[in-house]
Amino acid sequence: MYEGDYDKPYEITRVNEFSKKIGKLVAKQIHMKYSELKDSITVRNIKGIIYEHCDTSEEGYPILTTEDLDIICEDIFSWLAGVKLAREAAEDKLDCYWNNEKNCMIFKYKKIDEEN
Repeated sequence: MYEGDYDKPYEITRVNEFSKKIGKLVAKQIHMKYSELKDSITVRNIKGIIYEHCDTSEEGYPILTTEDLDIICEDIFSWLAGVKLAREAAEDKLDCYWNNEKNCMIFKYKKIDEEN
């Protein structure tokens, strides 16, 4: 990317391919296996996140800026983290409860019983 291109918007015409690649990139950054990625988010979900944060061209393609891309990657990460937390809570690996003082959900790994 050239110095003047940083804030330049880009029209994404191959949205499915872009969605797959950006999902794989985020998964790679958090050391998530491809099989786990596929079980956690769909290409359609990623496309929805992209369209949520981008303006569209007359043809309906998303117009992406670097700022949009940062937000999109953060949302995909949040989605993947949320799915992982929910799975681990469902598998009884985590305790999960609402904290009124902090106004948020608290997740804590359960202590491993050392006697087993």
